[in-house]
Amino acid sequence: MGYDRYQAPLTTGRFLRGLSLFILLAGSAVSARSEASLQGRVSSLDPGAGRLELSGVRVVISNAVILTETDTVLRVGDLKTGDRVDIRGAFVAPGVLAATRVQRTLRDSDRLQGRNERTDAAARTLAVGGITIKVPVNARIEDAGAHALPLEQCATNQVLICTGAWTGTNEFTASAITIP
Repeated sequence: MGYDRYQAPLTTGRFLRGLSLFILLAGSAVSARSEASLQGRVSSLDPGAGRLELSGVRVVISNAVILTETDTVLRVGDLKTGDRVDIRGAFVAPGVLAATRVQRTLRDSDRLQGRNERTDAAARTLAVGGITIKVPVNARIEDAGAHALPLEQCATNQVLICTGAWTGTNEFTASAITIP
């Protein structure tokens, strides 16, 4: 009894090829969204729901790889409130990041990276993923060549790498911004 290609039994090889295609397509869907990274302290954690919060930013971690500082794989339950983490993923809604990678870190700095959604020069604010970025007058803004830039040159859709501190719910105060 022969099988045509639509009725063939599912083999491990066919499953893995299909899974690889799904991951490739899902990865391109993520890249079409606003890729981002966050660094800071876990302010709350709900392992059962597969999420954590970092200064009000909800991070969905159910599909993320979770690692220690030395790249050892962790379970969600191994994370603790107060852990410093470096999170990679994509914003899927304002203030909501779908993580692909969460790594505990020893670095004691806070960071936010993503595409600029708006520049309000009068209020000295920017926005990434629904997060308001306050830009004090003394904050350094520069391009990849370390040339100083005025706040007004932070255009919509430019990638911003912000160093500073989480200062409130969905609020980050930048001490330095680099536009790569």
